[in-house]
Amino acid sequence: MPPYPYKPPSSPCDCLSPIIDNHSKWRFRFQESEALGDKTIFIFTLSFNPSAKCSPVSYRPGDCCNQALDAVSLALDPLYAGLVQYVKVYTYDGKDITVKYVQDAASGLSITLPYMLYSSDIPVGQFFTFEISFAASDWADTTKMPCRPSTFEPSLPACDYWVHGWQTEPGNPANLLTPDERTAGCCPEGVVSFCNERIKGTCNPRLSDSPFRLNYVNTSMLLRTTSVAFTVTSQTVTNALGPKEGLPDCAAMNLQAIKLYVADVAAAKVTQVALNGASVTFSVKKDAAGTYVDAAVPANRAGTGNWVVTLGERFNQTDVCGYKVGQYSVCNYVFSGKSGQCCTMGDVAVATIDRPVIKFG
Repeated sequence: MPPYPYKPPSSPCDCLSPIIDNHSKWRFRFQESEALGDKTIFIFTLSFNPSAKCSPVSYRPGDCCNQALDAVSLALDPLYAGLVQYVKVYTYDGKDITVKYVQDAASGLSITLPYMLYSSDIPVGQFFTFEISFAASDWADTTKMPCRPSTFEPSLPACDYWVHGWQTEPGNPANLLTPDERTAGCCPEGVVSFCNERIKGTCNPRLSDSPFRLNYVNTSMLLRTTSVAFTVTSQTVTNALGPKEGLPDCAAMNLQAIKLYVADVAAAKVTQVALNGASVTFSVKKDAAGTYVDAAVPANRAGTGNWVVTLGERFNQTDVCGYKVGQYSVCNYVFSGKSGQCCTMGDVAVATIDRPVIKFG
């Protein structure tokens, strides 16, 4: 077993930078992006695939197939360097590790782990999770992160990245080969794509293009019933993105219905949905994304104000809104309007997940 935790030496300036898909078994992948309150959050995964095809570097002596790793960097657009709100990293078993991150115009976003990751540290099929947040006022587009045009996929929403670390002894990936004048470090580069199935279709799914927002208020219990309260507010839309891409203009959309995705066990117990104290028509349905409560907005109402979902059993808010986005437990939701042309999607956080924190140094 490698020493754990291993404090990384200073990052090498001289490093092997081949194409990651051919010369490294580490993979950094986009998982999802969400509009969450006043934040735009991107979730990535870091994994190691021991069965991936991999070959040594050909242009100079060196092999990064089983490199040890302690940092990941992303090629942010220089205009947005400095606008990342925070970066959080979670281990494959859900622990929160304290990372350091630097963002500048020259190098983009560099995320350094507090200890060395060896090829055996992440079990096959598991991954570390990276949560990167922007203020929605700085970056509201969930279809891609603000990155420089990709060297590898210039026509796609994508971001170039590097994984940084050190070569290891052939046949013994637990033993570092410290960089020197003859042994370079490793910084293979690749590209992460932001292609997202949720953005495909004819309706406009961008929450930033909608004037409406859903906010969580509280959860209350009385005997064997639970009430989960939300508010719908409205705001002025600025710099709508959808119309620039041929999608419908939702800036002045009328709110016709709200879909609130909840846990199956909670959905089965919904007894009432009310807007400003008056019951509205609702049904419980299911699609590829999960089970949802589909609540209609009365034709003579704007849809803003207090929404309360009542369930005929006692639930915590995280039992109702159990989908995990980084550190948050959320309910996904969809605002439907403009006769189906607008289907703007977002997430409403009902709790912050309490994770064990690992600190070093």
